[in-house]
Amino acid sequence: MKEGMAMAETLRVGLAVLGAWWMLAGHVAAEEVTPVEKVLSNPSAFHRHDVVLRGGLKLIGEWQGKDTFGMPTCGSIFQLDDQTGEIPVVYIIRCDPSERQRVNGLAVGRVSVRGNVEAQTVIKMNSGMELRTRVMATNIRREEK
Repeated sequence: MKEGMAMAETLRVGLAVLGAWWMLAGHVAAEEVTPVEKVLSNPSAFHRHDVVLRGGLKLIGEWQGKDTFGMPTCGSIFQLDDQTGEIPVVYIIRCDPSERQRVNGLAVGRVSVRGNVEAQTVIKMNSGMELRTRVMATNIRREEK
């Protein structure tokens, strides 16, 4: 009798763990996509928050600067359009020509951008362009068709 109860308890705990894992896996897989319009309607509410955006990218500029240690940084500046609006996306990378070419090649088709919204500071580009509300990308990947 005790053996049967122990087995039932083990099965119950195992099913509870499996259920928790299943819910967590479903939550991670279904990342919430934020419309650009929502970010632009109240940028300060999204300041320093992580977001996932989806849309088309267009390369609009190059970034060259230095990090906090004075080391050179490079990157691409894109305009992301998701049908609700457009927002600049800055993607800082290594100063390597092949890496820049790979990143710039993302400006074809639909992409998913994970990044951090920056709404309080202004970046002034050498071209005179000012970027106010923008997404500092941590990951850009092509969407499967």
